Amino acid sequence: MGFYGPARCGYMKLDRHLITALVERWCPEAHTFHFPVGEVTITLQDIAIIWGLSIEGEPVIYREPNCTKEHWSQYCHLWLGFTPHESEMRIITTILLSSLSDHLKHMPEMDDNTPQDIVDQYAHGCVLLLLGGLMMPDSSRSSVSLLYLHFLENVVSGNV
Repeated sequence: MGFYGPARCGYMKLDRHLITALVERWCPEAHTFHFPVGEVTITLQDIAIIWGLSIEGEPVIYREPNCTKEHWSQYCHLWLGFTPHESEMRIITTILLSSLSDHLKHMPEMDDNTPQDIVDQYAHGCVLLLLGGLMMPDSSRSSVSLLYLHFLENVVSGNV
């Protein structure tokens, strides 16, 4: 479950001719493709089947009003093991991917004697880097939402 489906797909070679043909048949007003057999659209069920993602359950949203950059900096320290500089936080709830990547590169090497909280912080950072850098990048492709950390809390507590 979870992101296993997209993860197992790995790198896919793009067929530029197929993409061009699909773009030519796309109707933006109706959000459909026009083929000789009729109109076709992509549904949420199609995505669920192709990528192996669950479409059942609660939506993945999180809103916590009245949070400041200071709150999110402390949250980073708790869940990632470092406090980002104010300039590394784009808006209140996002952090630069380069800052996160640099932090992970400079963490000590893991072994059997590494404390569990350090291992967890490293794992959270890796997952956040994958989410923001590969699977669900924002429009800038340079930052990731710290709101994802809220959902990682459930993974640690076992309430997935």
